[in-house]
Amino acid sequence: MGSVIRWARWPLGLLSALCALTISLGAAAAAPSSSHEHLEHSGDIERALRSRQFEVQGATSTVTNENIYANTLAATIASLKSQGYDVTDLANGLTAFQGRLAASQAELGDAQAGLAVHEGFDAQGQVVDKGFARKTVDQIHADVLQIKQNASTVKNELHDLLTRYDRINGVNLDPNAVEDAF
Repeated sequence: MGSVIRWARWPLGLLSALCALTISLGAAAAAPSSSHEHLEHSGDIERALRSRQFEVQGATSTVTNENIYANTLAATIASLKSQGYDVTDLANGLTAFQGRLAASQAELGDAQAGLAVHEGFDAQGQVVDKGFARKTVDQIHADVLQIKQNASTVKNELHDLLTRYDRINGVNLDPNAVEDAF
């Protein structure tokens, strides 16, 4: 009986792997291109640059709020530790959060540098070289997307960590506050 069950798992495992491969290839094929090659006119590229400027302002706010939340979480961990709670998981979560925060700060620095240099644009934000201007807009867009992805990942990870810590230790850390923090 054991060998039949063992043999029956192989087709199921292969079918699962094939489904996963199909889904990942389909998602990759369906993913929209982030390239701004479709922007043919200078006015369109200039509007894209202005849009990226607003996105970088939003990303700056996100990173600032993440930093504030990291400091708040560090103070909470110190308080719990002084009360005798085991905060190892929270400290590890904070370390991971700070690592992602550092990555977001680096991406934000790159995006801000891209705006400051604005290769392909003149000082007034007018296109002088469409190729370089598109690359500038593309790079800033990629940096902002990475910041947003980091923030989303951090929110999910911290929410899960705080929920688990609350459940195990009976300490109300309000995991939903993470959603409002940044």
